[in-house]
Amino acid sequence: MIVPKAYNLLDRCVEDGVRYGLTRAYKHTDTPTQEHMENEIALAVMNEICTWFDFKGVENDIDA
Repeated sequence: MIVPKAYNLLDRCVEDGVRYGLTRAYKHTDTPTQEHMENEIALAVMNEICTWFDFKGVENDIDA
């Protein structure tokens, strides 16, 4: 059986998400607001995590 190193994978998701989110924050402007940068980074990090992890049996605010 192959067991993933969950911490390393999660760390990679966060790093990649932060990098991508920061790039997205500057996509349409050279001077994004702090709030815009935070939102883009948070969204990108969550997207990365959801790409690599399944949350079976876990409730979230989106589905509630």
